Amino acid sequence: MGKRIKIVLIHTRNIFELDGAGANRWRTMVEGLHQEGVALHIIFTQGYASIREFKKYGWKGSINGISYSYSIFLLQSSLWMRRLSVYVLSPLMKKFNAFRIRKKIKQDKPDIIWLHPSIEVLNIYLENVAHLKLINYKLMIELNEYNDIGLENSTNRLQIAISKRYSSLLLYKILPKVDLLLIMTNHLLEYYRQFTNPLKAQFLHLPMTVDLKRFDVEKKTKERYIAYCGSSSFFKDGVDLMIKSFSMVSAKYPDVNMKIAAFMEADGFKMLALIQELHLQDRVEYVGELKRNEIPEFITNAGLLLLPRPDSRQAQGGFPTKLGEYLATGNPVCITTVGEIPDYLTDNESAFMAEPGSIESFVSALHRALSNPINAIRVGKNGRKVAEKHFNMEIQAKMLFEFISQHVR
Repeated sequence: MGKRIKIVLIHTRNIFELDGAGANRWRTMVEGLHQEGVALHIIFTQGYASIREFKKYGWKGSINGISYSYSIFLLQSSLWMRRLSVYVLSPLMKKFNAFRIRKKIKQDKPDIIWLHPSIEVLNIYLENVAHLKLINYKLMIELNEYNDIGLENSTNRLQIAISKRYSSLLLYKILPKVDLLLIMTNHLLEYYRQFTNPLKAQFLHLPMTVDLKRFDVEKKTKERYIAYCGSSSFFKDGVDLMIKSFSMVSAKYPDVNMKIAAFMEADGFKMLALIQELHLQDRVEYVGELKRNEIPEFITNAGLLLLPRPDSRQAQGGFPTKLGEYLATGNPVCITTVGEIPDYLTDNESAFMAEPGSIESFVSALHRALSNPINAIRVGKNGRKVAEKHFNMEIQAKMLFEFISQHVR
């Protein structure tokens, strides 16, 4: 048996503590690699979300065999604390942070240094790790969206400046050095290829991953509801179109309500106002932001799951992690034909498909799903088969392990 591959992942926040699609993607990747026998250590660079997190995890430890350490003590317990930590305290403690990260990497002598694609981590690597006299290692990064998405979502000059800085670092400083690139979609793969060293960079198309076992949940409610789980953003996920579409079918299906589980982004209050404006207070329930362990039961108990994502640069390049989780429940899904979604799903076979940006089309998809429950059950089961074939964490982990093994050993 060959030597065990050692990876040090430099990440911003504790992926075992965070909720949301991004953290779930990271967990499926690192847990899958651990199951394949890879020795993983994760360094968290931005401190703690709360004192409770510090008491729970301390400075270092191990979670299900995956070791971790925090490089710095900063609190992100509120918006004010996050701003204080990121913009004031973190720069002041920059040298201490870098010292601890360098020390850990020197101790571990990893075969792979894996970078989280954030401006802080890229800076740490370039300024404090890239020049270290280490044994040969491979530099790896995972990318699941275009580098300039931050510019589209920026709301002030500081965010715009940070987004521009991130794009410059990623495209012209990091990618020419990268050995292994994990890319979620083929659109992104072809885009990022042009910024890499063709004699060095190796690519793996690694689609969205989901832990199917998380969604083997028994239904516990007889309440008939359709559901959305994700962001409150109109631009990203078309939550406004979803609510307007439901308002047009709600009278025909008086026994079906809608539940929305979302974190409050810029459009959160607009979302609540739209529900009031359309007089849907008694039919649409905003349940707030759910914890990771609450999501499987919430979407498994739904009769239909919704994601009317608009056509955008973000949608073209990325692939919604929540879609994999939806499919894993075996429930039918109403989805728009953006990005690579049609490469995996077929209308009326594994999902109910609609044209992006079209209320009329999404209303039609809702009607087709709700008017024929027997067919909807069949479509949902076929959707689960798609998730088992293409997005299964265990299959993806083996593919990822074979990829890194080929280029490390």
